[in-house]
Amino acid sequence: MNIQDLSGNVDHFKASLGDIEKKRAQWKETSRSLIQETLIRIKSSFDLDWAVSIQDDAANSEAVNLSLSHYSSSIIEKIEGGYKNYMNTGGTLSFSQDYNGDVFIIILFPIIEKTVTPVQPHKILIRIEPEKITEELIIKSVASFLDEMTLWESSKSFNTIGFKIHK
Repeated sequence: MNIQDLSGNVDHFKASLGDIEKKRAQWKETSRSLIQETLIRIKSSFDLDWAVSIQDDAANSEAVNLSLSHYSSSIIEKIEGGYKNYMNTGGTLSFSQDYNGDVFIIILFPIIEKTVTPVQPHKILIRIEPEKITEELIIKSVASFLDEMTLWESSKSFNTIGFKIHK
């Protein structure tokens, strides 16, 4: 093997870098706004306490999220001098950019502070190229998210339950 034999490898690597730039451009120009606008329309169509947000503090690692609000878990601990009400951090559906420009659609499960920890902290629904994201895929992802949140809230879930209070 000589140096010139590497030309195919070099060309393949350059093409891969070009693909990443195309996917990042697609995210910025189309996919991010499609996701955000669709999630906002879904949010305003249904009476649930949820919010749409964008995490854009890191370039090329952004996310568009649909999150259920935090609420009281109704678990109340008697503590010295009163009571401590534990909060349920609502679940989140995240459309998150990967380092190579692909998008992960991820469900982050709720947690009740110090008491309930999900068996799995998240579930990856799909890893997809940004140009393949459609309104239908977004709606199906929200349906999957709501199914998972319903299961989590039901007695059918496999969450670890029990106090984990560290004093």
